[in-house]
Amino acid sequence: MYEFVNRADIEVNYVLHRKNVARTYQNDFRMTNSLVYYLVGGHTFFFGEKSVSAKAGDIALLPYGASYKNEILSSDTEYYQIDFCIYKENIPGKIVDEPTVISNLPTNNALFLFKEVFKNYSEAKPGSNLLYIADTLKILAMVKAGPLTVNNDKSEDIILYIRENCFEDVKIEEIAKHFNVSVSQLEKKVRAHSGMSPVELKNSARIEKAKQLLAEGLTIKQAAYETGFSDRYYFTKTFIRFVGQTPTQFIKSLAI
Repeated sequence: MYEFVNRADIEVNYVLHRKNVARTYQNDFRMTNSLVYYLVGGHTFFFGEKSVSAKAGDIALLPYGASYKNEILSSDTEYYQIDFCIYKENIPGKIVDEPTVISNLPTNNALFLFKEVFKNYSEAKPGSNLLYIADTLKILAMVKAGPLTVNNDKSEDIILYIRENCFEDVKIEEIAKHFNVSVSQLEKKVRAHSGMSPVELKNSARIEKAKQLLAEGLTIKQAAYETGFSDRYYFTKTFIRFVGQTPTQFIKSLAI
Protein backbone atom coordinates (compact mmCIF):
# COMPACT_ATOMS: atom_id res chain seq x y z
CA MET A 1 0.00 0.00 0.00
CA TYR A 2 1.07 3.58 -0.67
CA GLU A 3 3.25 5.24 2.00
CA PHE A 4 2.13 8.79 2.84
CA VAL A 5 4.87 11.40 3.18
CA ASN A 6 2.53 14.05 4.61
CA ARG A 7 -1.13 15.08 4.53
CA ALA A 8 -0.63 17.25 1.47
CA ASP A 9 -0.41 14.00 -0.51
CA ILE A 10 -4.15 13.37 -0.32
CA GLU A 11 -7.13 15.15 -1.90
CA VAL A 12 -10.70 14.02 -1.17
CA ASN A 13 -12.78 14.47 -4.32
CA TYR A 14 -16.24 13.11 -3.47
CA VAL A 15 -18.00 11.43 -0.55
CA LEU A 16 -21.22 9.58 -1.32
CA HIS A 17 -23.97 7.64 0.45
CA ARG A 18 -25.41 5.39 -2.26
CA LYS A 19 -28.76 3.58 -2.42
CA ASN A 20 -30.78 2.32 -5.41
CA VAL A 21 -27.54 1.19 -7.03
CA ALA A 22 -27.32 0.14 -10.69
CA ARG A 23 -27.34 -3.64 -11.06
CA THR A 24 -24.10 -3.62 -13.06
CA TYR A 25 -21.45 -1.03 -13.95
CA GLN A 26 -18.38 -1.05 -16.18
CA ASN A 27 -15.43 1.20 -15.32
CA ASP A 28 -12.70 1.18 -17.95
CA PHE A 29 -10.37 3.55 -16.07
CA ARG A 30 -10.99 4.66 -12.51
CA MET A 31 -10.11 8.34 -12.11
CA THR A 32 -9.69 8.21 -8.31
CA ASN A 33 -8.93 5.78 -5.53
CA SER A 34 -12.01 4.75 -3.54
CA LEU A 35 -12.85 3.37 -0.13
CA VAL A 36 -16.28 1.74 -0.05
CA TYR A 37 -17.99 0.61 3.16
CA TYR A 38 -21.02 -1.65 2.65
CA LEU A 39 -24.03 -1.21 4.92
CA VAL A 40 -26.32 -3.67 3.11
CA GLY A 41 -25.83 -6.10 0.21
CA GLY A 42 -22.53 -5.74 -1.62
CA HIS A 43 -20.70 -5.95 -4.95
CA THR A 44 -18.73 -8.50 -6.91
CA PHE A 45 -15.84 -6.91 -8.84
CA PHE A 46 -14.59 -8.61 -12.02
CA PHE A 47 -11.14 -7.67 -13.38
CA GLY A 48 -9.11 -9.75 -15.83
CA GLU A 49 -9.54 -13.40 -14.86
CA LYS A 50 -10.12 -12.51 -11.20
CA SER A 51 -13.06 -11.47 -9.05
CA VAL A 52 -13.62 -10.43 -5.43
CA SER A 53 -16.85 -9.89 -3.52
CA ALA A 54 -17.60 -7.38 -0.77
CA LYS A 55 -20.60 -7.74 1.55
CA ALA A 56 -22.07 -5.76 4.45
CA GLY A 57 -19.35 -4.78 6.93
CA ASP A 58 -16.54 -5.11 4.36
CA ILE A 59 -14.45 -2.35 2.82
CA ALA A 60 -13.61 -2.40 -0.89
CA LEU A 61 -10.40 -0.69 -2.01
CA LEU A 62 -10.62 0.47 -5.62
CA PRO A 63 -7.35 1.83 -7.04
CA TYR A 64 -6.75 4.72 -9.39
CA GLY A 65 -6.52 3.49 -12.99
CA ALA A 66 -8.35 0.22 -12.33
CA SER A 67 -10.50 -1.38 -15.03
CA TYR A 68 -13.32 -3.58 -13.77
CA LYS A 69 -16.99 -4.49 -13.93
CA ASN A 70 -19.12 -4.72 -10.80
CA GLU A 71 -22.47 -6.36 -10.09
CA ILE A 72 -24.61 -5.90 -6.98
CA LEU A 73 -25.22 -8.85 -4.66
CA SER A 74 -28.74 -7.68 -3.80
CA SER A 75 -31.17 -4.98 -4.91
CA ASP A 76 -31.03 -3.23 -1.51
CA THR A 77 -27.26 -2.67 -1.71
CA GLU A 78 -26.24 0.46 0.21
CA TYR A 79 -22.83 1.91 0.99
CA TYR A 80 -20.62 4.89 1.81
CA GLN A 81 -17.94 5.78 -0.73
CA ILE A 82 -14.93 8.08 -0.40
CA ASP A 83 -13.22 9.04 -3.69
CA PHE A 84 -9.76 10.54 -3.29
CA CYS A 85 -6.45 11.06 -5.04
CA ILE A 86 -2.96 10.62 -3.63
CA TYR A 87 0.10 12.24 -5.18
CA LYS A 88 3.83 11.79 -5.10
CA GLU A 89 5.65 14.63 -6.81
CA ASN A 90 2.30 15.60 -8.42
CA ILE A 91 1.89 12.15 -9.98
CA PRO A 92 -1.33 10.27 -9.07
CA GLY A 93 -0.76 7.03 -7.17
CA LYS A 94 -2.87 4.00 -6.32
CA ILE A 95 -3.62 2.58 -2.85
CA VAL A 96 -3.48 -1.05 -4.04
CA ASP A 97 -2.66 -2.75 -7.34
CA GLU A 98 -6.14 -4.17 -8.00
CA PRO A 99 -9.63 -4.13 -6.47
CA THR A 100 -9.30 -5.59 -2.99
CA VAL A 101 -11.82 -6.46 -0.29
CA ILE A 102 -10.98 -6.20 3.40
CA SER A 103 -12.98 -7.89 6.14
CA ASN A 104 -12.59 -8.46 9.90
CA LEU A 105 -12.15 -4.78 10.68
CA PRO A 106 -13.65 -3.31 13.88
CA THR A 107 -17.08 -2.69 12.31
CA ASN A 108 -18.27 0.07 14.65
CA ASN A 109 -15.04 2.04 14.28
CA ALA A 110 -15.04 1.82 10.50
CA LEU A 111 -18.72 2.77 10.18
CA PHE A 112 -18.30 5.71 12.57
CA LEU A 113 -15.40 7.11 10.53
CA PHE A 114 -17.24 6.75 7.21
CA LYS A 115 -20.27 8.51 8.69
CA GLU A 116 -18.07 11.32 10.00
CA VAL A 117 -16.37 11.78 6.64
CA PHE A 118 -19.76 11.92 4.90
CA LYS A 119 -21.20 14.36 7.47
CA ASN A 120 -18.25 16.78 7.38
CA TYR A 121 -17.98 16.63 3.59
CA SER A 122 -21.72 17.29 3.19
CA GLU A 123 -21.83 20.18 5.68
CA ALA A 124 -18.92 21.96 3.97
CA LYS A 125 -18.34 24.25 6.96
CA PRO A 126 -15.10 26.24 7.37
CA GLY A 127 -12.38 23.80 8.41
CA SER A 128 -14.54 20.71 7.71
CA ASN A 129 -12.14 19.67 4.94
CA LEU A 130 -9.44 19.13 7.57
CA LEU A 131 -11.81 16.89 9.51
CA TYR A 132 -12.85 14.67 6.62
CA ILE A 133 -9.29 14.40 5.32
CA ALA A 134 -8.08 13.43 8.81
CA ASP A 135 -10.78 10.78 9.14
CA THR A 136 -10.03 9.43 5.67
CA LEU A 137 -6.41 9.01 6.74
CA LYS A 138 -7.62 7.19 9.88
CA ILE A 139 -9.58 4.76 7.70
CA LEU A 140 -6.52 4.15 5.54
CA ALA A 141 -4.41 3.58 8.65
CA MET A 142 -7.02 1.13 9.98
CA VAL A 143 -7.07 -0.76 6.68
CA LYS A 144 -3.29 -0.95 6.61
CA ALA A 145 -2.82 -1.88 10.28
CA GLY A 146 -5.19 -4.86 10.42
CA PRO A 147 -5.77 -7.47 11.61
CA LEU A 148 -6.97 -8.00 8.06
CA THR A 149 -8.09 -10.85 5.88
CA VAL A 150 -8.90 -10.62 2.21
CA ASN A 151 -12.41 -11.89 1.67
CA ASN A 152 -12.05 -14.44 -1.14
CA ASP A 153 -14.67 -16.93 0.09
CA LYS A 154 -17.69 -16.30 -2.10
CA SER A 155 -20.03 -18.77 -0.39
CA GLU A 156 -22.16 -16.23 1.50
CA ASP A 157 -22.34 -13.99 -1.56
CA ILE A 158 -23.43 -16.90 -3.76
CA ILE A 159 -26.15 -17.90 -1.29
CA LEU A 160 -27.36 -14.30 -1.04
CA TYR A 161 -27.39 -14.01 -4.84
CA ILE A 162 -29.43 -17.22 -5.26
CA ARG A 163 -31.97 -16.08 -2.67
CA GLU A 164 -32.20 -12.60 -4.19
CA ASN A 165 -32.76 -14.01 -7.69
CA CYS A 166 -34.86 -17.04 -6.73
CA PHE A 167 -37.83 -15.88 -8.83
CA GLU A 168 -35.70 -15.41 -11.96
CA ASP A 169 -34.98 -18.13 -14.50
CA VAL A 170 -31.25 -18.07 -13.78
CA LYS A 171 -29.34 -21.25 -14.63
CA ILE A 172 -26.73 -22.71 -12.30
CA GLU A 173 -24.14 -22.26 -15.07
CA GLU A 174 -24.94 -18.54 -15.22
CA ILE A 175 -24.51 -18.16 -11.46
CA ALA A 176 -21.18 -20.00 -11.58
CA LYS A 177 -20.00 -17.71 -14.39
CA HIS A 178 -21.18 -14.65 -12.45
CA PHE A 179 -18.91 -15.61 -9.53
CA ASN A 180 -16.07 -16.89 -11.70
CA VAL A 181 -16.22 -20.42 -10.28
CA SER A 182 -16.99 -23.82 -11.81
CA VAL A 183 -20.42 -25.42 -11.39
CA SER A 184 -18.96 -28.10 -9.13
CA GLN A 185 -17.22 -25.48 -6.96
CA LEU A 186 -20.47 -23.51 -6.69
CA GLU A 187 -22.45 -26.60 -5.67
CA LYS A 188 -19.87 -27.53 -3.02
CA LYS A 189 -19.83 -24.01 -1.56
CA VAL A 190 -23.63 -23.78 -1.40
CA ARG A 191 -24.06 -27.24 0.14
CA ALA A 192 -21.29 -26.63 2.70
CA HIS A 193 -22.88 -23.39 3.93
CA SER A 194 -26.60 -24.14 3.56
CA GLY A 195 -26.92 -27.94 3.62
CA MET A 196 -28.80 -27.73 0.33
CA SER A 197 -28.04 -27.88 -3.37
CA PRO A 198 -28.39 -24.61 -5.34
CA VAL A 199 -31.76 -25.77 -6.72
CA GLU A 200 -33.00 -26.69 -3.24
CA LEU A 201 -31.82 -23.33 -1.87
CA LYS A 202 -33.65 -21.51 -4.65
CA ASN A 203 -36.86 -23.48 -4.09
CA SER A 204 -36.61 -23.00 -0.34
CA ALA A 205 -36.56 -19.21 -0.80
CA ARG A 206 -39.47 -19.38 -3.26
CA ILE A 207 -41.59 -21.46 -0.88
CA GLU A 208 -40.88 -19.09 2.02
CA LYS A 209 -42.24 -16.28 -0.15
CA ALA A 210 -45.22 -18.44 -1.20
CA LYS A 211 -46.09 -19.04 2.48
CA GLN A 212 -46.08 -15.28 3.03
CA LEU A 213 -48.34 -14.68 0.02
CA LEU A 214 -50.79 -17.40 1.08
CA ALA A 215 -50.92 -15.88 4.56
CA GLU A 216 -51.76 -12.53 2.94
CA GLY A 217 -54.76 -14.07 1.19
CA LEU A 218 -53.54 -14.94 -2.30
CA THR A 219 -54.91 -18.09 -3.90
CA ILE A 220 -52.69 -21.13 -4.40
CA LYS A 221 -52.60 -20.45 -8.13
CA GLN A 222 -51.61 -16.80 -7.57
CA ALA A 223 -48.92 -17.69 -5.01
CA ALA A 224 -47.45 -20.30 -7.36
CA TYR A 225 -47.34 -17.83 -10.25
CA GLU A 226 -45.85 -15.00 -8.16
CA THR A 227 -43.02 -17.25 -6.95
CA GLY A 228 -42.08 -18.56 -10.37
CA PHE A 229 -43.88 -21.92 -10.46
CA SER A 230 -45.71 -22.43 -13.77
CA ASP A 231 -46.75 -25.98 -12.85
CA ARG A 232 -49.17 -26.21 -9.90
CA TYR A 233 -48.38 -29.90 -9.35
CA TYR A 234 -44.66 -29.13 -9.04
CA PHE A 235 -45.47 -26.20 -6.76
CA THR A 236 -47.51 -28.47 -4.45
CA LYS A 237 -44.82 -31.16 -4.47
CA THR A 238 -42.12 -28.60 -3.62
CA PHE A 239 -44.31 -26.98 -0.97
CA ILE A 240 -44.78 -30.35 0.77
CA ARG A 241 -41.01 -30.95 0.54
CA PHE A 242 -40.19 -27.82 2.56
CA VAL A 243 -43.30 -27.25 4.68
CA GLY A 244 -44.54 -30.78 5.34
CA GLN A 245 -48.08 -29.80 4.30
CA THR A 246 -49.95 -29.17 1.08
CA PRO A 247 -50.72 -25.50 0.34
CA THR A 248 -54.38 -26.18 1.18
CA GLN A 249 -53.46 -27.68 4.55
CA PHE A 250 -51.17 -24.71 5.24
CA ILE A 251 -54.00 -22.23 4.51
CA LYS A 252 -56.36 -24.14 6.84
CA SER A 253 -53.73 -24.14 9.59
CA LEU A 254 -53.65 -20.34 9.47
CA ALA A 255 -57.28 -20.18 10.58
CA ILE A 256 -56.70 -22.30 13.68
